[in-house]
Amino acid sequence: EGFFVRESMIWLDVLEVFARNNSNIVPILNEANNYIGYYEITDVIKFLNETPFLKETGGIIVVEKPTADYSMSQITQIVESNNARILSSYILTNSSSSKLEITLKINKLDLSSIIRTFERYDYVVKESFQKSMDNDDLQARFDSLMHYLKF
Repeated sequence: EGFFVRESMIWLDVLEVFARNNSNIVPILNEANNYIGYYEITDVIKFLNETPFLKETGGIIVVEKPTADYSMSQITQIVESNNARILSSYILTNSSSSKLEITLKINKLDLSSIIRTFERYDYVVKESFQKSMDNDDLQARFDSLMHYLKF
């Protein structure tokens, strides 16, 4: 069976057509079913590279919560109460589990206070990719101690 995308489709739908058909090129048809061009998988990658998830500086947190308890407004409130904002989010459902995995790109590099808040609200923090200021401070203190001991 043939496959194609319409020129008016959004990028996520175009990406789905690529994935569903295991293709690296997809024809574009207009509403009259006339061929007007094609997308290559590199076009989608270039688009994704311009999204805040990849382009903006920040940290990433992956949290898990039961589907019945999921609330994006609560997640947003947790992040914003720590003087940060969500740049992008991605939700993954697992058919064999009743839990959601929520990946958040946040505009801060130090996520330690946000992680602690998620844990207080009974979220499971599965992963985080950050630059912790606590570690930097500890390293600076250690360096100062070593410098003092040398003299």
